[in-house]
Amino acid sequence: MGNEVPREHNGATCWKCGCGLSPASSFEDVEKRTYRGVRYFVFNDGEYYRLDKPYAMNRHECRSCFEKAGRKHGTQK
Repeated sequence: MGNEVPREHNGATCWKCGCGLSPASSFEDVEKRTYRGVRYFVFNDGEYYRLDKPYAMNRHECRSCFEKAGRKHGTQK
């Protein structure tokens, strides 16, 4: 990836509700999952999510906002 730590190593902010999100201190804290056919980066075992698209670099969603949008944590398809 070129970086030694994820860009979220200082934490992030949910773009929908504004809550603070915990840092992802290493790439071990980040994985890719697919929900309803869409790829997401998943941080800290589902604490927050980001769409796997270049335009979504600062559009992190907390678990609550992610689930309100109709995507459920742990329901991979």
